[in-house]
Amino acid sequence: MSTCINNDNESYDVVEMTTAETRELFDKTVKEQLGMTAEEFIKKYRAGGFDTDNRCEIMELLMLLPFTGYSQIYGKNCGSSK
Repeated sequence: MSTCINNDNESYDVVEMTTAETRELFDKTVKEQLGMTAEEFIKKYRAGGFDTDNRCEIMELLMLLPFTGYSQIYGKNCGSSK
């Protein structure tokens, strides 16, 4: 754990996570929000199965995706439905 100081001179703790820990958190979050596995979510997204314009939870999950290392498994275009 690291301690950082913001522009207002307030300190806060930063927890550094391994790829495995990040993946576990992502898997849990996908399951809680969408009721599916991370693998199912990624495959459905890549197949164009989500309306991302009207689903904030989908966009939130997609922003977390680069930190999981899943893009190495599912291809370099994992974050793109095209």
